Amino acid sequence: FHQYTCEENRVEVSSKKDALKARYTEVEEEILKDKIRKVEETADRCKNKEGWNLINDITGRTKSCCGLVEGGSSAERLKNWKQHFSGLLGQAPVVPDATIPIRDIHPPLDIDTNPFTLEELRLAKKQIAEGKAYGDDGISPEVLKRVDI
Repeated sequence: FHQYTCEENRVEVSSKKDALKARYTEVEEEILKDKIRKVEETADRCKNKEGWNLINDITGRTKSCCGLVEGGSSAERLKNWKQHFSGLLGQAPVVPDATIPIRDIHPPLDIDTNPFTLEELRLAKKQIAEGKAYGDDGISPEVLKRVDI
């Protein structure tokens, strides 16, 4: 068109551009339909991660920079974290008169602080669930349940 600028060439180039744009749109729609079909297949196969990856690809969503705190130095990042959480959590409550008695909401519990009895030990051993993680003492629940003390 630029070499032979005439009305016929301009119309021909314009129609070719329109045809190219229409074909491009068709191809994009085919690709989108294929991705949607793949999302449906992943849902049928319970492949949630794969499905969400496809959905994010279709919508153009990308991973955000979660947890990155802006600041040029360590002290500046620390100050920004403090401001962030102060805004989230608010300020400590203001107590106008500290001498005002605070009443108990729940009645005191009758907790026995004496050494436990053998019956209490047997009852506790029955309630231990097997196949769980070790406790802080490093002893497996199965050992605690089966050992007689």
